[in-house]
Amino acid sequence: MPKEVVCWNSLKKLSIGYSRLIEDVIQKILAGSPVLEILELYEFYGFNRLHVSNASVKRLILRDVLEDYDQEEVGEEYLIDGGNLSSLVDANLSFRELNHSFDPDVYELYQNMLKGLLQSLVHVKKITLGSWAIEEFDLALGITP
Repeated sequence: MPKEVVCWNSLKKLSIGYSRLIEDVIQKILAGSPVLEILELYEFYGFNRLHVSNASVKRLILRDVLEDYDQEEVGEEYLIDGGNLSSLVDANLSFRELNHSFDPDVYELYQNMLKGLLQSLVHVKKITLGSWAIEEFDLALGITP
């Protein structure tokens, strides 16, 4: 991951996966990729706030957000701070729940994370939810199959 400056002036699509991502590094990548249109993050952990100020980003894909077991305190919400995301038209949220302990507090944490994400993306024209997100959304609303 870049420690200094990123200068990817022609990069239009970026996919990063199976990684611990630090918010500062993501900010450097976004700042150094002025024509980036698609940002895909998958099987990642390491932060709970994503500030996307790149006006060229049209599509944001977050798949399989993992828990950061190194964090002493787990945030209740996962937020996307869209400083200048007027161009974002498509968001795809697909998660896999990896809690095998069936701890109700952890389920509530996941529901709060999803709620924070959806609130962050209220202006987006198209939001695609994966099956786990739909199931959690139904549970949060009290809808049972």
